[in-house]
Amino acid sequence: MLAAVPSDADRPRRLVPAVDRAVRLLAALRDAGQARSLTDLAALLGVHKATALDILLTLRHHGLVVRDPATKRFALGPALASFAAGAGEEWRPAARAALRRLSARTGETTALGVRRGARLLFLDSELGPSDFPLVVPVGRLLPLPTTSLGKVLCAYLAAGELEEVLAAARASGRDPRDPAAFRAQLAAVRAEGYALDRGEHAAGVFGLAAPVWGPTGEVVAGIAVVGLLERLTDRRLAALRAAVVEAAGALSREIGGRVPTTAPSGSMEARG
Repeated sequence: MLAAVPSDADRPRRLVPAVDRAVRLLAALRDAGQARSLTDLAALLGVHKATALDILLTLRHHGLVVRDPATKRFALGPALASFAAGAGEEWRPAARAALRRLSARTGETTALGVRRGARLLFLDSELGPSDFPLVVPVGRLLPLPTTSLGKVLCAYLAAGELEEVLAAARASGRDPRDPAAFRAQLAAVRAEGYALDRGEHAAGVFGLAAPVWGPTGEVVAGIAVVGLLERLTDRRLAALRAAVVEAAGALSREIGGRVPTTAPSGSMEARG
């Protein structure tokens, strides 16, 4: 298995300045969670604006950044999703099979999501077998707090990381209306092992997600079902919850993950 983070021993004797600056620009846009101006990015790198612009336009040529024609601000581009997808190549085939099984069992569209900085990336999806299945925007980056997958990924973050996520969500206008209630939802996710979104991200649509655990006990992804909110009766909710939690646990074990022992407690209505 390739190391995810290079060690100091892997550091090249001489960094290539242009490549180093390009990576730092991408990291700055990722951490900001919103579009940044050329002036801000040039100042961050400590280079002239013309130099920063040349790098950004090169990245835009390859789809790694986009530029808003009105504000002239830069943001991460759609081509990054294909690179991000490749980072999970070792366990993605298992996840793809898990999505298919879960969709066949529940009749709903299923989705796989991972955290990228302060945002959620939809990494994969399987359409439900109904005549009018919901479509998940694979490759799109969204604020974390408004979706069931995002809540699952937020629930296990360190306090500092969660504050960064909430700050980015505020900047995008998609932060929780009641921060205290949101933190209570995250506590419920940790206690019960799943998260629910009742039309918070998209009106009339629900999402129900559970965490996928990695070998070192970290949450590496979330797996979810999404469907029309009008179909979500109490009986249906209980069945979907059992199916999603079971699917996430099975996938976690298949990829060598350590699944903590949790016992569902409390009311599912507390999920909002």
